Amino acid sequence: MEVIKDIFGNAELVPMLVAVGGKLVLALLIYIIGKWIAKKIANTVSRLMEARDVKGDILEQAKVELEAAGLNIPYPQTDVHLHQVS
Repeated sequence: MEVIKDIFGNAELVPMLVAVGGKLVLALLIYIIGKWIAKKIANTVSRLMEARDVKGDILEQAKVELEAAGLNIPYPQTDVHLHQVS
Protein backbone atom coordinates (compact mmCIF):
# COMPACT_ATOMS: atom_id res chain seq x y z
CA MET A 1 0.00 0.00 0.00
CA GLU A 2 2.86 2.38 0.81
CA VAL A 3 4.48 1.61 -2.54
CA ILE A 4 1.29 2.69 -4.33
CA LYS A 5 1.21 5.91 -2.28
CA ASP A 6 4.83 6.60 -3.20
CA ILE A 7 4.16 6.01 -6.88
CA PHE A 8 0.96 8.03 -7.18
CA GLY A 9 1.50 10.47 -4.34
CA ASN A 10 -2.24 10.98 -3.87
CA ALA A 11 -3.65 9.33 -0.76
CA GLU A 12 -7.26 9.62 -2.03
CA LEU A 13 -6.43 7.76 -5.22
CA VAL A 14 -4.99 4.72 -3.44
CA PRO A 15 -8.26 3.23 -2.03
CA MET A 16 -9.95 3.69 -5.40
CA LEU A 17 -7.09 1.91 -7.20
CA VAL A 18 -7.15 -0.93 -4.67
CA ALA A 19 -10.94 -1.32 -5.06
CA VAL A 20 -10.78 -1.24 -8.85
CA GLY A 21 -7.80 -3.59 -8.86
CA GLY A 22 -9.61 -6.05 -6.59
CA LYS A 23 -12.66 -6.02 -8.84
CA LEU A 24 -10.47 -6.47 -11.88
CA VAL A 25 -8.67 -9.43 -10.32
CA LEU A 26 -12.01 -10.97 -9.32
CA ALA A 27 -13.44 -10.47 -12.82
CA LEU A 28 -10.32 -11.99 -14.36
CA LEU A 29 -10.50 -14.96 -11.99
CA ILE A 30 -14.18 -15.55 -12.83
CA TYR A 31 -13.36 -15.36 -16.55
CA ILE A 32 -10.50 -17.86 -16.24
CA ILE A 33 -12.54 -20.30 -14.16
CA GLY A 34 -15.46 -19.97 -16.59
CA LYS A 35 -13.24 -20.74 -19.57
CA TRP A 36 -11.77 -23.75 -17.72
CA ILE A 37 -15.23 -25.11 -16.89
CA ALA A 38 -16.44 -24.58 -20.46
CA LYS A 39 -13.39 -26.43 -21.79
CA LYS A 40 -13.93 -29.34 -19.39
CA ILE A 41 -17.60 -29.61 -20.39
CA ALA A 42 -16.71 -29.48 -24.09
CA ASN A 43 -14.07 -32.20 -23.66
CA THR A 44 -16.48 -34.42 -21.71
CA VAL A 45 -19.22 -34.03 -24.32
CA SER A 46 -16.72 -34.73 -27.09
CA ARG A 47 -15.54 -37.92 -25.38
CA LEU A 48 -19.13 -39.07 -24.82
CA MET A 49 -19.99 -38.47 -28.48
CA GLU A 50 -16.90 -40.39 -29.61
CA ALA A 51 -17.75 -43.29 -27.28
CA ARG A 52 -21.29 -43.39 -28.64
CA ASP A 53 -20.01 -43.40 -32.22
CA VAL A 54 -17.51 -46.17 -31.44
CA LYS A 55 -20.18 -48.27 -29.73
CA GLY A 56 -22.49 -47.85 -32.73
CA ASP A 57 -19.69 -48.80 -35.13
CA ILE A 58 -18.85 -51.92 -33.10
CA LEU A 59 -22.50 -53.00 -32.96
CA GLU A 60 -22.93 -52.42 -36.70
CA GLN A 61 -19.78 -54.39 -37.53
CA ALA A 62 -20.86 -57.25 -35.23
CA LYS A 63 -24.27 -57.38 -36.95
CA VAL A 64 -22.68 -57.45 -40.42
CA GLU A 65 -20.23 -60.19 -39.42
CA LEU A 66 -22.94 -62.34 -37.81
CA GLU A 67 -25.19 -62.00 -40.86
CA ALA A 68 -22.27 -62.86 -43.15
CA ALA A 69 -21.74 -66.04 -41.10
CA GLY A 70 -25.42 -66.96 -41.54
CA LEU A 71 -26.47 -66.05 -38.02
CA ASN A 72 -29.18 -63.63 -37.06
CA ILE A 73 -30.34 -62.21 -33.78
CA PRO A 74 -34.02 -62.85 -33.13
CA TYR A 75 -36.01 -59.97 -31.77
CA PRO A 76 -38.65 -60.53 -29.09
CA GLN A 77 -42.03 -60.70 -30.73
CA THR A 78 -45.59 -61.60 -29.94
CA ASP A 79 -47.83 -63.42 -32.37
CA VAL A 80 -51.47 -62.47 -32.23
CA HIS A 81 -54.01 -64.94 -33.63
CA LEU A 82 -57.50 -63.65 -34.24
CA HIS A 83 -60.37 -66.12 -34.28
CA GLN A 84 -63.73 -65.11 -35.53
CA VAL A 85 -66.50 -66.08 -33.14
CA SER A 86 -70.00 -66.53 -34.59
